[in-house]
Amino acid sequence: MNILPGVKAYFEAITYKFQVENHAEIIKLDLVFGIQYPQMMTQPWPRAFNYRLEFFSGENPPSQVKSNILAYFHNNPEEHVVNIFSEKLNQLIPAYRDQGYLHAWSNILMVRKLPSREKISWPSGVEIKLVTSIQDVSLANTIEPDYPCSTNGLDDPAIHNLMAFYKGEVCAKAQVITPPGKFAYIADIFTHPDFRRKGISTTLLQEMHQIALDAGNSMSVLVPSKMTREFDLFQKFSYQVLIEMALLVPGQAV
Repeated sequence: MNILPGVKAYFEAITYKFQVENHAEIIKLDLVFGIQYPQMMTQPWPRAFNYRLEFFSGENPPSQVKSNILAYFHNNPEEHVVNIFSEKLNQLIPAYRDQGYLHAWSNILMVRKLPSREKISWPSGVEIKLVTSIQDVSLANTIEPDYPCSTNGLDDPAIHNLMAFYKGEVCAKAQVITPPGKFAYIADIFTHPDFRRKGISTTLLQEMHQIALDAGNSMSVLVPSKMTREFDLFQKFSYQVLIEMALLVPGQAV
């Protein structure tokens, strides 16, 4: 695939993460790559279904992307979702619709050059700790995050999980992936609703930036959640839109 370096780094980081944490199978085709998860995922909109296959592609012709995916299925199609990354989504989404895919939602991939040193602001009562044990994982997951911590990867040097405490009570978690090369991937930031608007996410993000710098990365990429986009968290740290992305699903049950 002919894609931007930051998009390629994102692809590589998420495949690494899911291989280590979920024992997922990585699928490499001519125009797309895919992740086959060992467990079922749920897609709620615009058609509710369960799936295990997720594909990713750039600005390739939709008809060719569909043919590439169907060839992988060997005439036995499965439920799946397709993520496309492009500066021309307004053209590609209708073209995918002609191929039988529905547009579920859109998001952005953001990028930032990391400063050589960033002064970390520590709000009163906030403490940050690395997740290093099974007990730490269990504690971090007591806040019922959107994406729970995994015990897989605890000893992996490129996977860094953090949890935050407010006045001694666990309240947030985060994850950064630091593969060799230029780009780190901010994989997750979650703060329990009872502890938001206290500067905790900001502190976690700054701590992850420093971890990435110490690992030799000079840039970071991320896909913001709906909540962080509403709070403009990443814009405050000079994150810029690298490219738009859209999630597509088959229009009919496969």
